Amino acid sequence: MTDHPMPQQCPFCQAQGPFKRHALRETWWRDVPTESRPRVRRGHMVRWRCVTCQQIHTIQPHWAAPPRRMTQELARWIQRQLAQGQPISQIAQASGLDGKTIRSVRQDLESMRHNQQAVSQIACGRFLHASIEST
Repeated sequence: MTDHPMPQQCPFCQAQGPFKRHALRETWWRDVPTESRPRVRRGHMVRWRCVTCQQIHTIQPHWAAPPRRMTQELARWIQRQLAQGQPISQIAQASGLDGKTIRSVRQDLESMRHNQQAVSQIACGRFLHASIEST
């Protein structure tokens, strides 16, 4: 199965098109392990050239989890394994990823969680401030 997503907008000049397919490269991404064995998923990365600015950019399949070479499903699996308290070394061995990559995913998840908490606190602060002013 090949995924050839057409870009909606040029990331460089923001033009809506037209785009010319520049290259199609078959590559692989790590996927959720089965029976504790690492697995890979093959797919295509498509390089597009913006006719307006002549810049080239790459679009990955919709199931990829950039910037790492893993699927979104594997990223969710890693998140579940970390939440269950599995050791990083065991997750790395099962997925075929390096332990540093697992730590990096964990750090990204902690950053997202921290940002979500900050947004919630800001929203609650604004709500409380607005309700105090209205009384």
